[in-house]
Amino acid sequence: MLFHSGLPMGRIEDFLKANPNNEKGFYEHKTFVALNRRLVPSTWPDKLTEEVESNLGVEMNKAPHGIMVKDPRFCLTLRYWRHYRSIDKIIVVLRKPTECVASLTKRGDKADKPFEWYYSFYLSSLCIELEDRDWCALSYDEMIEEPSSALSRIEQYLERPLNVKEGLAFVDLRLRHQYSNRSCPWPEPARRLLDSPF
Repeated sequence: MLFHSGLPMGRIEDFLKANPNNEKGFYEHKTFVALNRRLVPSTWPDKLTEEVESNLGVEMNKAPHGIMVKDPRFCLTLRYWRHYRSIDKIIVVLRKPTECVASLTKRGDKADKPFEWYYSFYLSSLCIELEDRDWCALSYDEMIEEPSSALSRIEQYLERPLNVKEGLAFVDLRLRHQYSNRSCPWPEPARRLLDSPF
């Protein structure tokens, strides 16, 4: 939606290709995803590895500048990017843990810990990274079901107009494959993020 609203995110050919799990595409820049995949192991333990400090640091600085990028791994890798790059704005889109777990399970992803553990770890790591930052947090529900409201908030946060008409035209409720009980509470870290001023 944000790409079609006019935010610079790269070219269509720069993004990961669509697949049956996401028919309209992921809009995740291949360069940043590849670097994040190499960075993630360095979060276990929580310190910069020799590879990050040398080889990856050079590559991170060479990655395209001046664009908005999307990848859930930024929850874990943001600290490393901030070491090498200036990051002006951060938009967080949150899904209920039950929906994330159901989506990962349906995709057939494998992990050595329960998916609920990863959801909590990603969320907690992101909260730590945002302690001295401002951010805009929205729920996936709002993005899909109230996109006009979501885009209005994002415009306010970014302090720039968006092509709302094109953004709204991209939204397709059929792309939502997982649903959670609306009464299901948000985890405490998620509530803190959603309480952002934007």
